[in-house]
Amino acid sequence: MATNDLLRVTHLRVTKLFGRYSHEVPLRVDDRVTIIHGPNGVGKTVLLRLVASVLSGNLAELVKVPFETFEVTLSDGAVLGFRRALVDATSQPGDDDFIGKCYLRRFGSEELEFELKANQLDIRRWASRIERELPWLARIDKDRFIDRRSEEVLTSVELLARYSDYLPGKPKKRGFFSEAEWMVDIRNRVSVHLIEAQRLLRFSPGREPERGYWGTPDLYVPTVNTYAKDLQTRISETLTSYAKESQALDQSFPQRLLASAVRTLSAEELKQRMQALEQKRRQLKRIGLIDEDPAYPFDVTTLERLDETRRTVMTLYVEDTGRKLGVLDELARRIEILLENINKKFRHKAILIDREKGFVAKTDEQQVLDLEALSSGEQHEIVLLYDLLFRVKPNTLVLIDEPELSLHVTWQKSFLPDLLEIVATTGYDVVLATHSPFIVGDRHDLLVALSSDDEERKES
Repeated sequence: MATNDLLRVTHLRVTKLFGRYSHEVPLRVDDRVTIIHGPNGVGKTVLLRLVASVLSGNLAELVKVPFETFEVTLSDGAVLGFRRALVDATSQPGDDDFIGKCYLRRFGSEELEFELKANQLDIRRWASRIERELPWLARIDKDRFIDRRSEEVLTSVELLARYSDYLPGKPKKRGFFSEAEWMVDIRNRVSVHLIEAQRLLRFSPGREPERGYWGTPDLYVPTVNTYAKDLQTRISETLTSYAKESQALDQSFPQRLLASAVRTLSAEELKQRMQALEQKRRQLKRIGLIDEDPAYPFDVTTLERLDETRRTVMTLYVEDTGRKLGVLDELARRIEILLENINKKFRHKAILIDREKGFVAKTDEQQVLDLEALSSGEQHEIVLLYDLLFRVKPNTLVLIDEPELSLHVTWQKSFLPDLLEIVATTGYDVVLATHSPFIVGDRHDLLVALSSDDEERKES
């Protein structure tokens, strides 16, 4: 499905979250950025995770937190919702496969409903494997495990929801639940991307855990290193496409020149096109995507002395050069935004593009720094901006938890203007949860406050 055909989310609703709070979040669809704000404990982070869970198919997340009803309203008017079965305090975890009910409501149509059940056999099989992999977990009985670090008792479903990322070749969590076809169809028409508060480390499935009795396996790597490698791959793939396009155009140049019916440009038009190409080359060289070309800068004054035949050759040349460089346009545009936003904030150091390493950090004295040596605030800035610029498709719903983490007040103040500029360029929606008034700034029109008034107080 084309990204332009994806549905947008317009409204979120949850009732009796933690058995206590109810929240309505109308998204600011025109500005494409919605800020949710509220005191600690009312469910800002949980709300983002519920949205990501429902729209990504990671339904194991639904068992982590108690709620009564959760609904996502989409741009076509459909409402995808979930009703949870409130757990009886006397029941034992794993007594029943029933998780809750999901439903789809459309205007003028009968409500569709489906019972959401866990496929316990598969879940228990994977839970056993997780327990064998992680030394701090121990089985209590058929369906319960204890986390010896916290003494918390977890069911197989809860274990899967929390720890399946530790497994190389991790299971597809959506496969552990029976689903109606209409659920899958709706989810295939919505794209979601969650950027969690813990974003400086990423799971590395190729690593073997370092065992320790109480220790945590070292299965994670710094995200800045992962993203540098990701950018290197993107650069390499784009330059390969550039080389293929260049080769194809160069090989076919003689045939196209002889058979060309293209309109020959005037000397003045050629000068303008050549100057525009020179400017683009300078930009691409400045950000590190191409090398210096000895044929440039080109003396455009010589174009005034060309006869029509030679102007025809130059016309085809500038068109071909534009097509070649055009392969780099999208990547270059995102790199420029990344570098501009980062380097206007960093002091006495800068991030530069390197075709072999993706990006590197250098001091004012041109000393190369390990990316891990950057401050947590600097790493947060790189990771968040890279995620937003390179890892999100148009018309995706991006969920950002606590963008202010480790950022100086000055950086917090610039976050929202920078985000609005990126959103205008990339075309997706953002819901962010924050405690920081500096993130909000003067854009209170984007703010949705989550009340701390609970159900009991409302009823009294």
